[in-house]
Amino acid sequence: MIPLASLVLTFAIFWHPAVEARVLRNAISELPPIAEHAKTARYIIHNADWVAVGTLSVREDMKGDPFVSLKSISDGPASNSSGIPYLYMTDMDITAIDILVNKSTEEHEFAKKALFERHPPMKYWPPNHGFYVAKVKPTQILLLNNFGGLVTVNVQDYLSASL
Repeated sequence: MIPLASLVLTFAIFWHPAVEARVLRNAISELPPIAEHAKTARYIIHNADWVAVGTLSVREDMKGDPFVSLKSISDGPASNSSGIPYLYMTDMDITAIDILVNKSTEEHEFAKKALFERHPPMKYWPPNHGFYVAKVKPTQILLLNNFGGLVTVNVQDYLSASL
């Protein structure tokens, strides 16, 4: 089985209200009310195609330094949001060496199908690059979707919110 990497981290979601007001409110009617923080966080993750993954580097030349890279994500097929972001990683990626790998998971096929549905070219990425599915396990969720500062979203509320 291909390994499923686990990222255990603080999950910060920044969604500027002006962007929402100008761009999305006119185009997308299913946006959750701003006060429904768990549902809003789930909505953002489900509709995001890319995220920035930040780690503290373990590379000798950068040890302890913050490192951020952009990654394609999916939290499930369009009709089945899981709330868990999945990434398609390779050890050739500098971020991969900062991630703990767990080789025993039953979610692998679900995650891989979801990633390939959202990002079809991934199906054709070179097999000799050793791509694998990485799972983000949120331990803390911070949401900035309105004026007034960050809101801490309970992880269980986030995971149980339905879209």
